[in-house]
Amino acid sequence: MTYYTTTMLGNQENKVLGIDGCKTGWCVAVYDGINYSIEIFSTRNQILHQHSDAICCLIDMPIGLPRNGEKRNQESIARKELSPGFSSTIFTPPCYEALSATNYEEAKLINQQITGKIFIDSVLELSAQNKRT
Repeated sequence: MTYYTTTMLGNQENKVLGIDGCKTGWCVAVYDGINYSIEIFSTRNQILHQHSDAICCLIDMPIGLPRNGEKRNQESIARKELSPGFSSTIFTPPCYEALSATNYEEAKLINQQITGKIFIDSVLELSAQNKRT
């Protein structure tokens, strides 16, 4: 479903996608070199089917979750690179083991036991969405 479309100058042979998780699935910003639009999809497979001609896909999701207390440096590096005031937009994903929990409180406890950190509920939902789609 397209929410917004506009026209810009460019070359239509260079379609790129910006993808982020949202409550209903995936929000996709599409730029084809001339037009851009915002679209919502339920699964990543739908995105790939609809936009198989894209030359680049940038996904705002952690790739791989830490297991057994592994440390990730990606989020701390990204926070340092962002302008002041935007570093809080980078979240630390839960550990892989937290995804096996049957509810939020259990997931939070598992993550805290393994990593020493707690997280907000939207982090768990986005990570679970990434795992299932």
